[in-house]
Amino acid sequence: MVLREIIRSCSHPIVAEAALRSLGGATALRVASEAASVHRDSGAHVAERVRDFAAEACVSDWRALARAIRGADQPVLAGLKHILESAPKSADDQETDDAGAIPAWLITAMGMRRRSG
Repeated sequence: MVLREIIRSCSHPIVAEAALRSLGGATALRVASEAASVHRDSGAHVAERVRDFAAEACVSDWRALARAIRGADQPVLAGLKHILESAPKSADDQETDDAGAIPAWLITAMGMRRRSG
């Protein structure tokens, strides 16, 4: 459920901006610099990175995210930091099920169901 909350909440630019400010430190400075280099505000840039992660991450990326938030006092911020500090593997390295980019174990963990037909 927390994985879904990270993606859902941090995909919104205003929430993403607030979360980035809460993270602070080197991660926030680096991401703000990245955003400025492409003439975007930080919130929009972070929200796009989160959406890209959700769309492109492979099984090992999702597992690493789950490990990053396990036991964290603030799992959404820990997950966002992990997403911002990592890059999804290339398409050649992806290990997904027949449904596409969302691995079967994550579909089950998030309580989702596959569409039939």
